[in-house]
Amino acid sequence: MRARVCAECGSGFTPKKPSAEFCCHACRQVFNNRRAMRGAQLYDLVMTMRFDRKTATDKQVWSVLCGLASAFRAGDQHARDGRRSWRKLGAALSGIPMAYGKAGDGR
Repeated sequence: MRARVCAECGSGFTPKKPSAEFCCHACRQVFNNRRAMRGAQLYDLVMTMRFDRKTATDKQVWSVLCGLASAFRAGDQHARDGRRSWRKLGAALSGIPMAYGKAGDGR
């Protein structure tokens, strides 16, 4: 397989699997932990936009959301040499569990 660049640290590596994005488990874990932390912030904003529209409008949540995304991107450019910290849209859409329906999150 061809050499790749790790999506987290930027070092070159030879993948063992065709789908590998990271050079090691630690890089994959750091990448996913950052996404989870950022996602928690975005979750509250999106839920407010969807289900508490008056508050969202009053507090200009869309602007806050866009500002947060810009801050995340600026952080990526500064600390990660411009490597993005999000997956491509197709991967993001295919990863949405179908359990989130009328049954909620299954708990």
